[in-house]
Amino acid sequence: MRAERTLLRRAARAAGACLLLSGWAATAHAQGWSVQFEQAQTADGVTLRLVRLHNPGGTPVVLLHGIGANAQEFLLPGRALGEYLAGLGYDVWCANFRYAGRGQLASDDAGESSFDALVAFDLPAILDRVRAASGGARPFLLGHSMGGMVALAWAAGIERARVPVSLRLVLRGGRLRLEPVHGWRMRAEPALAARRAAEIRGVIAIGSPARLRWPLVLPRLDPDLYWDVNVVLSSLAWSPAANLALLPLERIPASEVVHALTVDLPQLPHVGPAVRAYLLWVAATIGNSLLSAQFMLPGSIDPATSYQALAAAADDLPAGAVRQYLDAIRTRDMREAHVLDPVRAPLSYADSHRFIAAPVLWVAGRFDKIANDDAIEAEFSALATPDKTLLRVDHGHLDLVIGDRAPQDVWPALVRWLAQH
Repeated sequence: MRAERTLLRRAARAAGACLLLSGWAATAHAQGWSVQFEQAQTADGVTLRLVRLHNPGGTPVVLLHGIGANAQEFLLPGRALGEYLAGLGYDVWCANFRYAGRGQLASDDAGESSFDALVAFDLPAILDRVRAASGGARPFLLGHSMGGMVALAWAAGIERARVPVSLRLVLRGGRLRLEPVHGWRMRAEPALAARRAAEIRGVIAIGSPARLRWPLVLPRLDPDLYWDVNVVLSSLAWSPAANLALLPLERIPASEVVHALTVDLPQLPHVGPAVRAYLLWVAATIGNSLLSAQFMLPGSIDPATSYQALAAAADDLPAGAVRQYLDAIRTRDMREAHVLDPVRAPLSYADSHRFIAAPVLWVAGRFDKIANDDAIEAEFSALATPDKTLLRVDHGHLDLVIGDRAPQDVWPALVRWLAQH
């Protein structure tokens, strides 16, 4: 039954992938690189699919998407950071985490859906594949939002290991004794962080919150304070109904809804063109509204690009990771999924960043209501690596990568940093 559901989902979502596939070959031929489709196998048996914009001999750059997105976040026409980097000679890998991807690019809907699994299984498998195909070349890691969080966590030496998780009373040799019970948990190892720093050239995290620390109250109407709070996500985090609805889920099937709106409805006979025109009007209206401000700077992404991003790059959400994000909002700290441990406190991802030894470029948007730039600055100062750079730009969250001004305001700064390292 799971296999049938997976096949149906891929068939229903194939059109989103096809929207972009046709343009890649021509661009690649003109710029001297080729498009290849790759796979990576995780230690827990999940198949991940990747798009490689292959420049023979180029330095590998691994692009990691945000939550609710997929690899095509970096391949949108006119906003394709992946193609921009490939055109400069980099060997670009656009990866799909588990539960993400469309059509032939869809990774498996299988395995644990937590943020922990992306750090422990997905990124190591992706890097193994990149190194194997690149002759052991040291890659850069570049992640947007959740992708940057995964890259930072991996660079901090975080792994899954068997550790004591509780105690039990046993009778041995006629005496009662307390013995530890071991289980799989996340842990950070400074020695592992040092070894991983030698395996990569550096990490770029774009709009990646270390901690979801927003002001708990709005004591006054303050324009600066307004940009530090995400009303939508805060409301979801504290909603009992939203949290209960997430409990039985492994994924939130957003892609099917998006596909119906952006592909199925516009293809209806006679009314399809009118539906598409209406949806573009909605995108333009929402794009300048209070709602859109929670996720991007209003007016920063033109309606056609917003529509294209929905049609091709908006994807399912791994429910386990969403539960962790909501917990992070409530506790003001991103913690591992297993938090009810009477013996061992849950790992704090941000606390582990102090072990990072690799070079880091952290990009923060001053109008980013998800990755609070003040919170990023505080966590940035705690990074141990001496080679670290904080770049603040006048952007929101999504527009840091696909905004109208991203190719001028953000992308050249990334390339300068890559060239220096």
